[in-house]
Amino acid sequence: MTQLRCCRKIPSRALVRLLRQATRLHFIALLFLNACFLSVCYFFVPSHEYRRLVIKREPFVLQLNYTAIRLKRERWHALERLNGSAFRANYRRHCGAVKLIQPRKHGVQPPRGYKFKTSELFGYPSQVDVLEKICRFEQGASVVRGSYKNRNFKLLINPENLCHIPDAEGSLFLLLLIKSAADNFAARNLIRQSWADIRCWSGKTIRHAFLLGITTEDPLLKLIREESLRYEDIIQQEFLDSYHNNTHKVLLGLKWAIAFCPEAKWIVFADDDFLINPKRVISFTQALNSNLQSHIIGGNSAWHAMPFRDLKKNPRWAVSSVIYPYHTYPTYVHAGTFFVNAQMAIKLYIASRFTLYFPFDDVFIGLLMNKIVPAKVQIRYDDGRTRPVHSSAVQSALAASNSQQILQVHFQFSPRKALRL
Repeated sequence: MTQLRCCRKIPSRALVRLLRQATRLHFIALLFLNACFLSVCYFFVPSHEYRRLVIKREPFVLQLNYTAIRLKRERWHALERLNGSAFRANYRRHCGAVKLIQPRKHGVQPPRGYKFKTSELFGYPSQVDVLEKICRFEQGASVVRGSYKNRNFKLLINPENLCHIPDAEGSLFLLLLIKSAADNFAARNLIRQSWADIRCWSGKTIRHAFLLGITTEDPLLKLIREESLRYEDIIQQEFLDSYHNNTHKVLLGLKWAIAFCPEAKWIVFADDDFLINPKRVISFTQALNSNLQSHIIGGNSAWHAMPFRDLKKNPRWAVSSVIYPYHTYPTYVHAGTFFVNAQMAIKLYIASRFTLYFPFDDVFIGLLMNKIVPAKVQIRYDDGRTRPVHSSAVQSALAASNSQQILQVHFQFSPRKALRL
């Protein structure tokens, strides 16, 4: 009976006050922790990332990806400074002498039979051993000395989480980088709905982004900002968006892919008035000799092209002899559409930092390849033999512009005409 009275004993007033105080302290502690969490998200997470995840109600994804994003930002700044150590390069190979390709007495001459620093035909500045710079950078050294430093434009729009691939999607096969004029909103929408759609790539995981400069029209800048918030596929840097700055767009694409999308195996550059056949791109890249994949740049090649000198007749295409004094251009691939392996991308970017700027992006890439040992493009057939690929095969595998050649990729109309349909 005594034990029953103890169980039914009513708590004292002092005990009730203590319980109420403990409840208040617990509630205040929860409010404080919640405020700390929100402040961390506000100050350390980019606004567009936070907006996207708030809409999707995935707050924990930010915490999981922030470390990877921070490392990618460090890689971007390391590329600006050409600091191999900060880039976290883990290559360890000897930077020895490069074996030169000797001309044959009979048969076809190799694509390069001259010294790798430069050739007598295309001694384009600067005269630097680019291969040594690449190797030292990959070993973790700083190679910024002697480089052109006027290439580090401010990054205005950066979808830095674009190449984050969930485990369910597997590895990233390809990154599409489309050079687009600032006011080409309709062309970008068409590309998103057609060959940049992941459903067109036969189960392969791809990502796409549009490369833009800036414009002097404020309303246009506002529309671009709204477009980037909606689609999260715009990369914009602070240089004037013009035809002669297409080289800056290519360099932006190379640099961004190296820093923020190292997961991609292949990088494809295209203009926004081109069409791409995804199935042929997949079959073409898979048919390449595996030993050559990291040493090539693919596209529709141009041999012994001559510069156009008449500035009055066609100022857009003409180049003065002061800028380029030689009679022919080096071999290059047309920049309308071309692809590179991820390992070749870093070589091209480092070489670009030691090469004087040239306004035509395809010729500029050719000048870079003139300083890097190239390889012939080959396809491996079922019989085990390899044969060189004709340039028309590369062209039909990749793209065609709005010209008569568009029938080669089974399209009956140009992108601009498609916008009117």
